[in-house]
Amino acid sequence: MESNNSGYWTANIKVWRLWTPVLLNMLKIRKPQLNLLEKLTNATAVSGDEGAIRKIVRVEVENIADEIKTDAMGNLLVTKRGKGRNRLKIMLAAHMDEIGFMLVN
Repeated sequence: MESNNSGYWTANIKVWRLWTPVLLNMLKIRKPQLNLLEKLTNATAVSGDEGAIRKIVRVEVENIADEIKTDAMGNLLVTKRGKGRNRLKIMLAAHMDEIGFMLVN
């Protein structure tokens, strides 16, 4: 790695070495995450009928959300307000539906 400021890379490498174990520990998949994944994958949620997934997601975010709304299209809109000045605004978007097939004779 080359840089105009050689101390920059050295400092960043030290920070990376310090925080990498902490971040990896935070990202480990544990029993609660596996249980949630199991609930989400076992729920029926074909397009137009995402109610089961919406209910699971709502329960998961109720304790941390400042506001939860469901719009006319069935989208779940969750707001978590930040603190302090110069707050970042972040939007996370995901599909709740899954691919489904209708078989007819």
